[in-house]
Amino acid sequence: MSAQFNLTNKIGFEVGGNYRFFLPNNNDVDALTNRGEVGVVSALSYKITSQLNVGIQYCYGLTKVYTSTGIINSEEYSFEAWNKFAQLKFELFLK
Repeated sequence: MSAQFNLTNKIGFEVGGNYRFFLPNNNDVDALTNRGEVGVVSALSYKITSQLNVGIQYCYGLTKVYTSTGIINSEEYSFEAWNKFAQLKFELFLK
């Protein structure tokens, strides 16, 4: 869920939250299966025409999606995975 604001006639800003749940897509089960994830989403967009916006969206993951520890050559290591991603955004307004 997010809220969008127009900063100018051409530039928009979006802020909100993101929840995702990872389901298996085949018979294989991996470390992300049956895990939920929460993130904060923000975006900037530019109005090209009255019907088309383009922009970039960024999601900052707040929950660890995977954690592991281990010992290699008597040295302890830890690993944490967070989901953070950026994506291009195209919005087409139908009238």
